[in-house]
Amino acid sequence: MKKTLKITLVILMFANNIIAQSTERFIRIIGNSSYEFKADTYRVYFNISEILPNNYNKEEYKSLESNITETMDFLKKNGIKENQIFKNYKNKNSANYNNVKSEFYFMDITNKETLSKINSMKNTGFKIEMTKFLYLNIDPNIETNLSKQAISDANRKANSIAKEIGKKVGKVLNIEDKSASCCTDFGETDQDSVTKKYTLNITFEMLD
Repeated sequence: MKKTLKITLVILMFANNIIAQSTERFIRIIGNSSYEFKADTYRVYFNISEILPNNYNKEEYKSLESNITETMDFLKKNGIKENQIFKNYKNKNSANYNNVKSEFYFMDITNKETLSKINSMKNTGFKIEMTKFLYLNIDPNIETNLSKQAISDANRKANSIAKEIGKKVGKVLNIEDKSASCCTDFGETDQDSVTKKYTLNITFEMLD
């Protein structure tokens, strides 16, 4: 008799557990937000070389040291400070390409007008190789703001669906962040703007 009673209790407990799980109601929503970041710094890669004599172009020899001095003076006159210019050691193996002595640099510029002046520089020994874009002044609160917007987006979607099926949205049961650290460091890019999306998977309780 006792054994039969124990078996009956186990069966009832198991049945109640099944019923509880089957009646649990929730909805999982993806909340989205996005932000377009604008580059705030131009990174200009350039090289300075000696000028070899060229009878066709009527060019006389000009030393590397002379061209470096001339280029640095030009940059200084156009508002580029010494602490904005860096040696580019990645190209050190190309320093004597075609038996021409060269030095490789890059500089960080925040003013577009200054960039235009540098691009117009007329010096055979100065050559801009490429320009990259940097994002150095990112708002430290941007991810917090984007996550709040994503939550609002998910909440709006959940309430819209709940209304259609005659339900109400209850408490948040779970939040899964898919975009943490999305907006901290972009490195160098080829575009002057970058759009980043922020996504949250949010599970809401559904009520009658």
